[in-house]
Amino acid sequence: MGNEAVATGSVFVSYAHADEERVSKLLDGLKGAGFRVWWDDDITIGQPFREQIDIALHTASAITVVWTQTSITRAFVIDEATEALQKGILVPVVLDADLQPPLGFRQLEHAKLEGWTGGDHRELRKLLSSLSRLVGLGPTKQCMPTLSSDNFTIGNSQSIVSIMQNSTREIRRLGDALATEAPAAANLRGGLDEVGKTYHAVNSAILSFKKPAAQQSITADPYLELESSDLRSKIAAGRGHCHNIDNYYRQSGGLRESIVSKVSEADLTAFDDAFSKLGKGDQDLFEPLEEIGELLSNESRAVASLLLTSQQEAARQRILDGRAKLQPLEDQLGAAMMELQRIESSLGYPPPVN
Repeated sequence: MGNEAVATGSVFVSYAHADEERVSKLLDGLKGAGFRVWWDDDITIGQPFREQIDIALHTASAITVVWTQTSITRAFVIDEATEALQKGILVPVVLDADLQPPLGFRQLEHAKLEGWTGGDHRELRKLLSSLSRLVGLGPTKQCMPTLSSDNFTIGNSQSIVSIMQNSTREIRRLGDALATEAPAAANLRGGLDEVGKTYHAVNSAILSFKKPAAQQSITADPYLELESSDLRSKIAAGRGHCHNIDNYYRQSGGLRESIVSKVSEADLTAFDDAFSKLGKGDQDLFEPLEEIGELLSNESRAVASLLLTSQQEAARQRILDGRAKLQPLEDQLGAAMMELQRIESSLGYPPPVN
């Protein structure tokens, strides 16, 4: 491959120290092909070694794990390979015959270099080709949460949508009090629209991730495009804003002034509470939903990386797993949007124009 293989990203090599002599031949092959290679021999004397390893690991464009009968028993090698697997940048090598990689890594295609003692090899050329595609994408994010690694964001987003649904249900009861108040009714519609825009922004981001998988042949290009489009920023630009809701309700001539003399004290307290949750909820409600976009962009990079390294089945399974993980949130968003549309219709608003 020569110097044309040099790219902006680095290759991190994870291995067991007992295999250093054999691994050194692989390192020579990678360096000879022009790759910027990082392994623990590159640790700077006098610097905290764990910190250096972590930085190199978390920002590498590709991580090659060298599986041997020794390395499959080393917890730190498995940890480093797990980090790579979550990012979709694991390019594994097997040096020992009849070796079974650890659970969780067996679905990947491996470069089979059993008995290899250096020099040219068909499997080495395949390995170099895969690494070249990954380093061409540049370094990965040091912190890169993905759908596969997420255990909080999706569930938290469902809770947020539930809170927003409960608040809009409470607001629905304002319809009777505003039957003859056109300006106030317009303010109510404006507040509800802020909620609706948020639902649609998140749902659109999810659909953009699912759409490429509907094609018969899955390629890396649409997922690379999704990663570069920054879905978090798209949700942020398209979602509603709590200060708008608060203005619709509390501004001079706003909703609250229109209903204060028309509803009971108990109802006014309920409306105040509902609008307070929505009108002061940027940090608790609206902003956290943007994190779904970050997960989707990062997952798109991981899927694209698998496809670029010819890990077609692993990529397909990852997409299926991601869609299954997103489904409860998508179902809840769909129900919330339909419910909001029914609420607006019951208040005399025309249906939205698609």
